[in-house]
Amino acid sequence: MREHRIGQLAQRSYSFMGYVPEPEPLLTESGPEVARRLCSDEVDLVLLVPS
Repeated sequence: MREHRIGQLAQRSYSFMGYVPEPEPLLTESGPEVARRLCSDEVDLVLLVPS
């Protein structure tokens, strides 16, 4: 039976902030690395909040 609630939060969180004049490194390096870490931590849901 599903309880429809969050079981627990991930132990780590990630943030990208500020003006990004050259997004290429974010798209090809930082973003994929964070995605690998989230998968490694078995994260099921990610909330992306624009600023």
